[in-house]
Amino acid sequence: MLHWEKKLILGVPEIDREHEELVKKANDMLMALKSGNSTDEIIKHMNFLADYVIKHFSSEEKLQAQYQYPEITEHKKIHSDFKVNVTKLLEDINKNGLSTSKKIEISQMTMDWLLKHIGVEDKKLADFILEKRNNT
Repeated sequence: MLHWEKKLILGVPEIDREHEELVKKANDMLMALKSGNSTDEIIKHMNFLADYVIKHFSSEEKLQAQYQYPEITEHKKIHSDFKVNVTKLLEDINKNGLSTSKKIEISQMTMDWLLKHIGVEDKKLADFILEKRNNT
């Protein structure tokens, strides 16, 4: 399980609110995986999380454009790659079912994404936005 903790707070309220919600939605999915819920239930959670991620990416990308973030192209590519990976994973599950190894892959991907992406890429973005806000 993931916990919304101080190290995940970046200081940009609009991003932090969405990240907190992402952690909640990710935990719902992780609990469904751990509880042995049906494949349909897991897919429902994954789709819900994926939809929220798309909404969040859109919000982040609007902020990047608004503040003329110099790494916008790279950040958008990371977002795009994540969406592609989730789509492929869902297609594979729909085609081949939800094996134990897929459950582990989903859990690892979710935790890695949230912790690494927030902690590295989104931290750089937040620092840039905060600097811009403080200088205006």
